[in-house]
Amino acid sequence: MLKKILANQKLQSLSNNGHWQTIWPRYLTNRLLNLDYQRQRIYTPDGDFIDLDWVNSGIIDKPTVILFHGMEGNSQSHYAKRIMHYLQTIGWRGCVAHARGCSGELNLTLSSYHAGLTSDIQLVIETVKKVNLKQLFIVGISLGGNAMLKFLGEQNPASTMVNAACAISVPFNLDLTSKHMNNGLNQRLYVPYFMNSLLPKMKQYAEKFPQNFSLHPEVKTMDEFNELYITQMYNFKNAMEYYTQSSSINFLKNITVPTLLIQSVNDPMIPISSWPTAEQLSPAIKFVKLNSGGHAGFVSNNRNLKKALLKLPQIVIQYYRNYSNLRGNIMSLKSVAQQTLGLIDLTTLNDNDTNEVVIELCKKTTTEFGSVPAICIFRQFIPAAKEYFEQNKLNVKIATVTNFPHGGADLALALKETQEAIDLGADEVDIVFPYRALMNGDTAIGAEMIKKAKQICGNKTLKVIIESGVLNDPKLIELASDISIANGADFIKTSTGKVAVNATLEATEIMLNSIKKNNKPCGFKAAGGIRSVAEAKEYLELTARIMGKDWINANNFRFGASSILTDVLNILNDRESVINNNLY
Repeated sequence: MLKKILANQKLQSLSNNGHWQTIWPRYLTNRLLNLDYQRQRIYTPDGDFIDLDWVNSGIIDKPTVILFHGMEGNSQSHYAKRIMHYLQTIGWRGCVAHARGCSGELNLTLSSYHAGLTSDIQLVIETVKKVNLKQLFIVGISLGGNAMLKFLGEQNPASTMVNAACAISVPFNLDLTSKHMNNGLNQRLYVPYFMNSLLPKMKQYAEKFPQNFSLHPEVKTMDEFNELYITQMYNFKNAMEYYTQSSSINFLKNITVPTLLIQSVNDPMIPISSWPTAEQLSPAIKFVKLNSGGHAGFVSNNRNLKKALLKLPQIVIQYYRNYSNLRGNIMSLKSVAQQTLGLIDLTTLNDNDTNEVVIELCKKTTTEFGSVPAICIFRQFIPAAKEYFEQNKLNVKIATVTNFPHGGADLALALKETQEAIDLGADEVDIVFPYRALMNGDTAIGAEMIKKAKQICGNKTLKVIIESGVLNDPKLIELASDISIANGADFIKTSTGKVAVNATLEATEIMLNSIKKNNKPCGFKAAGGIRSVAEAKEYLELTARIMGKDWINANNFRFGASSILTDVLNILNDRESVINNNLY
């Protein structure tokens, strides 16, 4: 059904529409992502409560991300589910901090939440940090993003507990945004959506606190809601005073915590006129302005729908990784960067690759700090790469891929491609294990494919890609690893890089333990989505713990990556680790 929807030309023409990009991710997320949260309730000094919904709550040795949701959002909001799902996948702790009254139960006091309320943010951060000594990151969406930025700009002492922050689709200027919401389609589409949730709560407050809170049935716009309800709860003189005191645009200049802002030009709710100017930003802020994304949508143009949904969290987490070591301490990562350089299979496996593209990749293999051990390219480009390395007398190995990326069960085709690769001069072959056959209970085809592919490779290196992100089940990941090792694999590799979930620390741990258990010579390659030295450090630390530090060398361990080289060179050249802008 979803494929038919995507194929519809009329709907494709809508795909660049801000309203579509705002609404479509909600439907898509509900269809594709399911999460089980663990709820924690904390109590506020004024006798109220805040509910925190956790993923990976039992993990204590990994970073934590706290999400502050938008107006009338919660842990089931599509952006929360997408970010928390990704955190769960990579093994980080994640927490959705509910605003008062948004966790499914009316709060105890006559105080809901608003765009400038920062005391609850402080409490949540202090509470989480007490039990989490690792890095702490925060992300705020829409209204929650405004409050979070105001909190950071107030230079609250609790902000020093935060390594980095990200704010998405933020209404920086509440007055301009409120006026924008009261016009056109916004007034007919989004305001009723919010009112359908907000007004019943106001009725509950009036029933619970009849002496202190009065109902206003005439409320129909956001301005009216703020003028008649928010002012009652929080003693603002009027809506304009609320907007002035709460708009984050007035606090951005004071932010010292590294902060990423992501806004979309076609956001239907946030007018561009409300965006801050360069002069209003502190040096700690990176402002990314995208042409499309709607309001908190940001689904990539990828026909793999799950992968499309995970683009936003991928960008957010990549930014955080750059500050996962005491806010990006370059010196602490230098030795890791140098080590990583010697472990990279520099990769290009794109449909539009050409000989010229591959030669440019070859030129990057040698740097002033040393060379990468190998490149990974499609086999038709092997002759061009081989000629370049021979002419320049470079000792860089050439790897290629077979049975790629589908991991089919056509034995003859997979072996034919492997033979072609060897005949063309490949030093290493990365073959995709027939993982879907394994998921259907067939272990024999994988065993036969790897055994015969190794016979073809002879003394050349055979790496087996098990596609751990698709297998997903730890038992299947272990089984694919065991079969590969038993049948002659020289390396086992996590991923093709062409699926929604690629390398993860969880899969890495399973695969390394399989290597250790089988006690046969076999290396490990982490591939797909590893873009920063800070991220590489996590893989190297895990590998050292399981296999020992001395085991980590190019004969046993590789990173399959392309953009990570940029980060390596930034750090080795004493430049701050930065996000690869291609992510945006």
